Amino acid sequence: CYDGWCWEFSDRFSGSIINKRLPHIFDDNRPGFVLQPEAAGEAFLCAYFRDGGTMDKKCHPPGVTSSCVPGCRMPYSVWSDGMRRGKDQLKQMLEEHERDLASGARNGDRSCLQSDCFYNEVVFSAEIWTQKLPQIIEAVFFPKFSGGAEGDARSTHWRFKEQYSWASTPLLSLDLYNLEAPFELVSN
Repeated sequence: CYDGWCWEFSDRFSGSIINKRLPHIFDDNRPGFVLQPEAAGEAFLCAYFRDGGTMDKKCHPPGVTSSCVPGCRMPYSVWSDGMRRGKDQLKQMLEEHERDLASGARNGDRSCLQSDCFYNEVVFSAEIWTQKLPQIIEAVFFPKFSGGAEGDARSTHWRFKEQYSWASTPLLSLDLYNLEAPFELVSN
């Protein structure tokens, strides 16, 4: 995105770390990507145990500098609001996420403008993400019981395979009600 409303956010991508104990995604009606851990680690900027309000954390001009990290609160070394700045702090972030959910503090919370605010937010450098294509994308997925997400995921997957024909990137459905085996391979 080089102009319009998205330009000021073009320096980062946000995602969530999900697992059996934290099966919460930002929007269960949209497709997403499964990221390759090493490449995602190289693109990692910061993480929050809940929605980090990252759209308010802008850099001018967009991009990482010594005085600004997109989507991450400054000063970068302080994390009193749950922001974690190091990949080595992800374990603490996930544990804090679990404690926060167990406390019931998010029940009925709609401040994130989604159907629920139970997800965490991890911020990635768009510049490094782009440099790591196609290997940063391990799979394209869609939530199994969503409305139009499957069509959007198929279109995204098709365009990705067209751009990176040599990449073996599967299309998956994500069933958040089957936490023992949440991903299922989908035929094209």
